Amino acid sequence: MYFLITAAHRPPIPISTLLQDELMRPLVQAGVIAMVSALVIGFFIAEWITQPLQEISSAAEKIPERKYQEIPIKGPSEVRNLARTINEMNRQVNNAIQAQQDFVANVSHEFKTPLTSIQGFAHAIHEGAVEAEDQQKRAAGIILEETERLNHLVSDLLTLAKLDSGVIEMEMQKIDPTALIENILERMQFQIREKDLAVKKDFSMNLNISADADKIDRLFSNLIDNAIKFTETGGEIFISIDCLDKKVVIKIADTGPGIPKHELERIFERFYQVDKSRRGDQGRGVGLGLVIANEIAKSHGGSIEVQSELGMGSTFMVKLPSENEKDQQQSH
Repeated sequence: MYFLITAAHRPPIPISTLLQDELMRPLVQAGVIAMVSALVIGFFIAEWITQPLQEISSAAEKIPERKYQEIPIKGPSEVRNLARTINEMNRQVNNAIQAQQDFVANVSHEFKTPLTSIQGFAHAIHEGAVEAEDQQKRAAGIILEETERLNHLVSDLLTLAKLDSGVIEMEMQKIDPTALIENILERMQFQIREKDLAVKKDFSMNLNISADADKIDRLFSNLIDNAIKFTETGGEIFISIDCLDKKVVIKIADTGPGIPKHELERIFERFYQVDKSRRGDQGRGVGLGLVIANEIAKSHGGSIEVQSELGMGSTFMVKLPSENEKDQQQSH
């Protein structure tokens, strides 16, 4: 069997012939349409992404100048999340600056008032304007009272600074909250009787907490002092101690004017005061009492919650880890 193999030179195919192919035209048209569509879509996508980013960049550049502006929430999800984060940061920075301004105004006033009294009476004594013995005693008493007021303010500021930095020393020991509250109420009997307040109690026995005695006393003294201060004469204070979800829960309720709903979320902010119109009243602080109480609760692994309604009073609920639960865990 024989095979014959032949070969022939392939003639060149001109490009014009390929362009004249009936399939080439729709392919070219489809390619042009796809390219134009991609450019248009790409332009809109770029605009969709870059415009919100430019607005974010513009708003961020104004932050050092304290010119805060709300950024519109638009664009891809990542850009929207970034805008929300910056808006929240702006709100927090603005609140912090406002709180600092309030603090400076409040502290300046609180320092100025007693210093003016001290300076005035000290000058009178120095110039010999106060000669009678009873007048000298009265002047000295006022100077002493105002000095103690300044000392209390400085002490609050130092305590808050230590709590904030975490360098405050804690000497933990087992404490009976019932005995603690009873002791505080005994110390405050004068204020309670002066306003003719009824104090009702509901204490569960055999509950203990692990706490620093001085710090936890400061916490509840601040809360009870507030309840006394803001309850009208003849009003009522209710204090209960119970155990809930392995926590010792201490509630301090009053029949005071209550706290506006929009103020509740800010009462634990540093230097914030609910009723600014009472600034400068006797015994008026600078908005540090609740802040210190809250920080002490946190340092003990606890928390403070508040419920209030205008005209119906306020209830502060302190939750602290139960020492009884710790004892049970260690015994197992």
